[in-house]
Amino acid sequence: MEGEVRIDTGVRQGDQISTFYDPMISKLIVWGENRNQGIERLHSALDDYKVIGLPTNIKFMKRVLQNETFKTGVYDTSFIEKNQAELLGDKPLSEEASKKRIASVALANVWFENAGKRFQRPSSVDPWHTFDNFRINHTARRDITIVEGEDKLHKLKIEYVSENKFNVLLPKDKLGLQTETLLSNAEVIENPEKPGELLIRTDSEQFRLPYLLDEATNEVFCLDQEGAPLKITKKKDELYSQEGGLDMGKQDFVKSPMPGTVVKVYVKPGQAVKANEPLISVESMKMEFLIRATHDVKVKEIRVNEA
Repeated sequence: MEGEVRIDTGVRQGDQISTFYDPMISKLIVWGENRNQGIERLHSALDDYKVIGLPTNIKFMKRVLQNETFKTGVYDTSFIEKNQAELLGDKPLSEEASKKRIASVALANVWFENAGKRFQRPSSVDPWHTFDNFRINHTARRDITIVEGEDKLHKLKIEYVSENKFNVLLPKDKLGLQTETLLSNAEVIENPEKPGELLIRTDSEQFRLPYLLDEATNEVFCLDQEGAPLKITKKKDELYSQEGGLDMGKQDFVKSPMPGTVVKVYVKPGQAVKANEPLISVESMKMEFLIRATHDVKVKEIRVNEA
């Protein structure tokens, strides 16, 4: 909105915000013909702010702008104290709503994984150029781990229904044989009316999910409806050796290179295994693939069963 909105700032990505000086990172200025128009433009501009990595007062300011007393302009210095229940803090989510929020963040990450390829394909109708993870006589699933807060992990399974539709499942046991469906037949699309926002639609409801995509790392940051960053992210898929360094040749877990049937499990939990010894064999398309240990280890857990 040229001539109506101005942003003054001297802070750039990567700068450190010190507590010893004014912590203001930017100043938002708008112009309107009257107070109501100014408030509307200010709220609209705040709606486009996306600040990741540090807490801000964006949510607080948006709540102030929506307050009826503030809109009248008739208030005093006790305004915040009198309206703190409305302006400060967040209402706790129900268990169901919390699970759906976590499932939505998981979906956003999975959807963006294939976004680049999906938009570059030569045909949108050719079945050989779709990215729906189609499998013959098999429903494709993908494991994903979501981190909530500092260290609370949520291990979910994403089931591919079609290219843009998914089921989000919460395993109820270690093998994932019993699951709770968090989102069913959920379609993910970009909001055509608001850039930087996904719409997640199920058969019975719809969610708006604002996001910020770091194009350098392809990391997805999701925000709540008021523009505050969610402390819910995808756990990074990094393989570390027991020595502590990143080592793709000495990973501490094994993953089948292809979907198939587990023909035989050669080890059991607690068993010491030498490098190159067989762990399991997988059969797919009449071919058998033997998965071996990359280094000397002790088996901690087995997440598959034979056949």
